[in-house]
Amino acid sequence: MEKLEFKGTKREWILNGNGRTVQLKNGNTIAYTSNQFGTGSGYVSESKAEANAKLIAAAPDLLEFAQEMVRRCPNSTWLSEQAQKAIEKALK
Repeated sequence: MEKLEFKGTKREWILNGNGRTVQLKNGNTIAYTSNQFGTGSGYVSESKAEANAKLIAAAPDLLEFAQEMVRRCPNSTWLSEQAQKAIEKALK
C-alpha cells in the first residue's frame, strides 16, 4: 500500500470569531465558508456555513485519528478499510 502524506498546511487549524473562517493561530486564512452561494434552494444558511467551517477546522485531527486507527487496529478489517478510505479521500 502506498504511503500517503498530507501536503497542506501542517499547523493547528482554528475557527476565528465569525465562525466561518478557518485559520492558523497567526491569523493566516486556510478556508472561508460562505452562506452567499446560490439563491433559493441553493442558498446555504448561516448555521450550515458555520458547521462546514467546524468540519474543515477539525480535518487535520480527523485525518490523524484515521491514520492512527489504521496503524493500531490492523486486525480489524472493517475499521482499517473505512479509515483507509477516509485517508485516501483526504490525500489523493
